[in-house]
Amino acid sequence: MRYLPIELISAIAKDLSSEDLRQLRATDKRFKDVAEPGAFRQVKITNTSKSIDGLLHLLNADHLRGLVEVLEFEEGPRPSDSGAVRYIPPDPVASTEADNELHQQMQAAFTQLHRCPHLESLQFTFRETYDVPVFDDNSACCILWARLPRRELRRFGYPLIHR
Repeated sequence: MRYLPIELISAIAKDLSSEDLRQLRATDKRFKDVAEPGAFRQVKITNTSKSIDGLLHLLNADHLRGLVEVLEFEEGPRPSDSGAVRYIPPDPVASTEADNELHQQMQAAFTQLHRCPHLESLQFTFRETYDVPVFDDNSACCILWARLPRRELRRFGYPLIHR
């Protein structure tokens, strides 16, 4: 593929998934230039520190955050939901501190989404098995609506509230 014309590489790249494009862009500078615009068009994240860290790095990269058009957040399953592991509740204090730290990290990331100039769509998927909602009225979700660019989130049918 090294000697293929850039037009042919571009045509091939159009049919690749975001994940494949991110891997392709890491192989060579030519591939990076071709794959990068599509690699970050649709970003999927979960409620893990690694995923949220990745989103924060993306939001802090000037040349990449302008490529994001779709952001999908999916809350991950509990260990007991996988069926392979018997769920033993962890130490409540340590668990609460870890949850709070993760929620603060998520809030920090979500409140920066206004920095993505081409963001058009958000999708949040929360699992019904949790008793405590991830966001309360004063947290990231409310701030998120206030800071997005002037667009309507057609997927949800809500007009944005600007402060």
